[in-house]
Amino acid sequence: MAVTTISNLATISAGDLKRITIKRLQSYGLHAKKKHAQHFVIDPNILRTIISESAIDEDKVVLEVGGGLGIFSTFLARRCKKLLIVEIDPDMAEIIEMEVLPEFDNVELIKGDILSLDLDHPDVIVGNFPYKISGPMVVKFVEMEKIVPVVGTFQAEFARRLAAKPKTKEYGRITVLVQNVMDVSIVKTFPSMSFYPPPKVASSVIKLLPKESIPPQIHDETYRQLLTILFNRNHKTISNNLKNGLKTNINLKTEFRQKIECFLNSNDVDLKRRPVELEPAEFIHLHEKILNCE
Repeated sequence: MAVTTISNLATISAGDLKRITIKRLQSYGLHAKKKHAQHFVIDPNILRTIISESAIDEDKVVLEVGGGLGIFSTFLARRCKKLLIVEIDPDMAEIIEMEVLPEFDNVELIKGDILSLDLDHPDVIVGNFPYKISGPMVVKFVEMEKIVPVVGTFQAEFARRLAAKPKTKEYGRITVLVQNVMDVSIVKTFPSMSFYPPPKVASSVIKLLPKESIPPQIHDETYRQLLTILFNRNHKTISNNLKNGLKTNINLKTEFRQKIECFLNSNDVDLKRRPVELEPAEFIHLHEKILNCE
């Protein structure tokens, strides 16, 4: 039986949302766990922004990552065709079972780690995403068989990495992986006091929209290996990074090693460039040139 009542998202205040959050934790004798880096949203503008930017409606199947106290889940369930909630914390899963499932017949709770689950095919992925696994989680999203829009909160610093431009300090491997397949936009940044308990840094709602054309290379192991090699020292030249990668990366298959060696002997103009200078699409072309080297 639910112990708290959730108001209408259009009218709920930050004070109300904070009181509901604290009351729900107290009712179950719980607190935010550092193990899971739990910081619950208490600014309703964050939830409104996520729902608005993700264009959730009654025809959508929505995947919420990190259901937490089930408060956002309630707002989502009222708006979508079906809601899939992934929650790793057994205590939070129990709250969702008590507070959300009895009220809605369009909600399915999946207990487990988002990183180890075989995801269904939702229409959109949303959430106050677990900051501790932001990198591998986003990589999982962009490598899904069916890539879908993603809208939710990340640490502001991580959001800047996803949206980074070449020749900036935030530009890196994950930037390229994501921007190969997604258009990235930082919708709005919120201060730490928008969460309970407040984290040490600000957070941003970020929106990832699949591109019309998805390069098949993103599923190629050699492409991911190439990015790892190049961004190991992204301010060194591509030539230096490839030479170093041949020495240090023992997982490279013989054929790919031979292709890299061939490319190193080709005097290609890209060999003198630095990874941080390349646009995301240029890494796709670079990978193609290496594989086609003879």
